[in-house]
Amino acid sequence: MEDAVKQRKMTIGMRSTLLALEVLLGKEIPGWLRCDPCFKSAVECAIELVGLGNDLIGLGKDLAHFSKESSPAAASTSKKTTWPNIVLAYKAQEECSLEDAINYFIDRHASLVAIFDAQVETFLAERCPLDDQEVLRAYFYHVRYCVFGFNLWHSTTPRYTTHPIETDSGTIKFTVAA
Repeated sequence: MEDAVKQRKMTIGMRSTLLALEVLLGKEIPGWLRCDPCFKSAVECAIELVGLGNDLIGLGKDLAHFSKESSPAAASTSKKTTWPNIVLAYKAQEECSLEDAINYFIDRHASLVAIFDAQVETFLAERCPLDDQEVLRAYFYHVRYCVFGFNLWHSTTPRYTTHPIETDSGTIKFTVAA
């Protein structure tokens, strides 16, 4: 499952978004700041948050795609074309219910938000040079906004919302709120 998380973080598109954010703000973040443990942790949390949002919100789509590929007719004519969904990877690894896997990642998402906020505050209060405070505060504000924006898009675009997520307890529909 952790391999699926790593793959999702590499393919979700947030790393290139963060580089574009530097251009937008007119400030290239120096390597020595990028290497700061609090900075790195905050960035990695943000990237994973976008991936978790994608895989939680897109779970219905991935389940529908998986079902089609698992049918006898599809098995003989198609190749697997879907990205691994980290919720499904966790479910298989832990041999748990779909609902338990979803709840695990909802909790992980909440934990990552708290870690992101704490790491940003520690970085800005204790590690960031005073001359860079304003631009880096703006940078992290925009990073958080990007996480929100990606997840809002996932929660409203038809390719993610067309397929309901059915569990033993009923249908799940994710919404994103500020």
